[in-house]
Amino acid sequence: ALTPIPKTHQNQSSNSPLPSYAQSFSPELKLEIEYLLDIAFNKGIVKAFEEAQKSNNPVVLDAFHDALAGKLYEELKQRKLL
Repeated sequence: ALTPIPKTHQNQSSNSPLPSYAQSFSPELKLEIEYLLDIAFNKGIVKAFEEAQKSNNPVVLDAFHDALAGKLYEELKQRKLL
């Protein structure tokens, strides 16, 4: 079973782990980024990065990186995923 992405370090105006600028993205882009974040939390950063490289969409890659380096960074450290 997949572990849900934690909500502990998200800004108060959004339930999403995505960066605030990504809130205006299409549902498809948001799902792609959230999928990559799910992989990072359940299979590790390396696997998520490998999957992200397949995207060929710089917007997805940037938002994925920003989510990991921003809202989710502390949670990743606590889980010893970094």
